[in-house]
Amino acid sequence: MHKMIEMRDSSKYCLKQQASYVLFGRSLLKNFYQNRGVGMKIRIARDVPKEKMNQFFSTTDQVNKDSLLKEGYVVEFAGEIKGCFELASVEDGVFWLKQLYIAQEEAQKLPVLLETIIVLAKSKEAKKVYVFSHQPVVDILLGSLQFHPQKEALNVQPMKNKQGNWWAYEVS
Repeated sequence: MHKMIEMRDSSKYCLKQQASYVLFGRSLLKNFYQNRGVGMKIRIARDVPKEKMNQFFSTTDQVNKDSLLKEGYVVEFAGEIKGCFELASVEDGVFWLKQLYIAQEEAQKLPVLLETIIVLAKSKEAKKVYVFSHQPVVDILLGSLQFHPQKEALNVQPMKNKQGNWWAYEVS
């Protein structure tokens, strides 16, 4: 069963719910990854078998498990979950990259993962994506990917009074 989302520019994005893989356009991301040699798959976290999720959770304590299973995605490399993210809707057309994790051995693929998250946000008709960064190296990466620093913080409860920087990306 496929859920089609018609975009303003007439391109189509497809979320293949049954197999729990997130597919975009006509093999857009498949070609994107193959050209970069990434071999990355994005899966809806709640559709991944519990044993596989528990194996992933045993590798890190930096992930909010309940939130990830409710609204998040996992990132697989060579069939193993090595990362995850949650793209939460804050208001109409505004999304927050609520959590983002990638294992250290796959960290060099973070730019491609962030580009993929932007494509996913676009398929959800996002106009803006916010990210809260608490690491200088992530600040550099976000700047290189055309995210812009924000003077005003996104008003979300868990982030109040935390040290770091807010960034935003205008989705086109």
